[in-house]
Amino acid sequence: MIRVLELVFSGQSYCHLLDDHLPSFMQTLECIGADPRATQPTDSAVFTSNVKSVTEGVLAAGDAATARAILERLRPSVANLMDTLIRISANATRPGTRDADDSDSVQHAQQAVDHIGQWIGEEHEYWCHG
Repeated sequence: MIRVLELVFSGQSYCHLLDDHLPSFMQTLECIGADPRATQPTDSAVFTSNVKSVTEGVLAAGDAATARAILERLRPSVANLMDTLIRISANATRPGTRDADDSDSVQHAQQAVDHIGQWIGEEHEYWCHG
């Protein structure tokens, strides 16, 4: 049962990431000059709803094995998203790039948007099609 409860907490955190943090970050990247349409990320509301449905189904069934499997996939997936975004940010701000021109900033912002779009696509596929 602990795994099921952990999934509920993780699922809520994951949905918060999708509903609040990523859209805000994408908006900031767009202000820098990135084109979010280039990656056309899937509407997060669609698979946020699926995340909630799956989580509620696991909770209702008390299915610890499924909860464990989802958690084992969820953690590295979010780590991949964040690790790559941190690396892109570090590359954008490393010494020697402070005087970079606007095209460098746009390039880094576009890399971040592209990565988010790819990640959202993979997550959408997982949560909608298993």
